[in-house]
Amino acid sequence: MVSATTISTNVAKLAHDYRSLIKPILIRQAEWGALTVCPDLWTDNYQNINYLGLTIYFVDSDYKLYSFDLCCSRFNEVDKTGASVLQALRKQLDLFGLLPYMDNHNITFTIDRGSNILKALKVTTTPSKNKLKQVEYIDDTSSDDSSSEDDVPTPSPSKYIEANTTMSNLSTKAKEVLITIATNKSL
Repeated sequence: MVSATTISTNVAKLAHDYRSLIKPILIRQAEWGALTVCPDLWTDNYQNINYLGLTIYFVDSDYKLYSFDLCCSRFNEVDKTGASVLQALRKQLDLFGLLPYMDNHNITFTIDRGSNILKALKVTTTPSKNKLKQVEYIDDTSSDDSSSEDDVPTPSPSKYIEANTTMSNLSTKAKEVLITIATNKSL
């Protein structure tokens, strides 16, 4: 007979089994520095319960974009300070064997404007290996003509390899990724 205990046991077993399947894939992506984690704190409006959600993104060697909702767990910390958020984030990443990669700065984090998550992740970054990117929103309709091309930062040639590839030479999956990026950047 099916009971709440039976269902709970089966859900826990399935979660463990699927975690075991995805863990080596995520570790491989983190080793390559190709894993992006998007943490989010939110509260349900009905019971006023706090949750931490983690979504991950990566592109494989065939240029296929993957996105997983890694977890949505209750946020049981005492408060929502940076230290508490960091503790909860580390706990969830540890379930997937990703904690060493967070500590070695092999994971990129993309966040919204949540100051508590920003504070949590600033603790884990160093100036030389800072993978926490701050995004500036620029209004293209601005009539300020005082800026010039000299004001735009350019990548250091020693850090980036120049590639001359046309869109026609890319695979279909690579084109889809570039179109997705271009579309999202314009939003």
